[in-house]
Amino acid sequence: NIARDGRRIWMRWSNKAILDEAGRLAGILSIGSDITARKHAEDQLRRERDFTTNLIESSPTFIVMIEADGRTRMMNRTMLAALGYDPVEVIGKSYADTFVPRSEHAALDAVFNRMRLFGEMTVNENHVRTRDGRELLIEWHGCPVRREDGGFDCILGIGVDVTARKKAEEELQ
Repeated sequence: NIARDGRRIWMRWSNKAILDEAGRLAGILSIGSDITARKHAEDQLRRERDFTTNLIESSPTFIVMIEADGRTRMMNRTMLAALGYDPVEVIGKSYADTFVPRSEHAALDAVFNRMRLFGEMTVNENHVRTRDGRELLIEWHGCPVRREDGGFDCILGIGVDVTARKKAEEELQ
């Protein structure tokens, strides 16, 4: 719609039929509300969400979010490509059972518990399995993500593949 001053505005209209005594349409009552400010706020939120999504998806680091019960909520493109998976194959799957060698589950549980129970940010290393069975050594920086009410929501992990660096360090020793 166009306002009197020439600005384009967003309107939400509610219309109601007005009937005469015989039940015939006598008119229409239309009530409009200017929702321009709301639309601008929605557009701004959409741009911010798209920007954040682009940052996560284009990051050269591994980014993963893990639910409180250990299921994978999301993985960015970099991690999916390195592991050889598509998003539909990992979302909702147990992160530890799918990607972490059984021998490292207890250590991973301890790290997750520190984040869940004490709200600690952590730095640790563990192996992740690729689709073809290789194991990559990842240095993880993890932090708990809180809900608006302060309760625990999920774990955010940002990781760097240090496999080649560790191998080179071992060969130098």
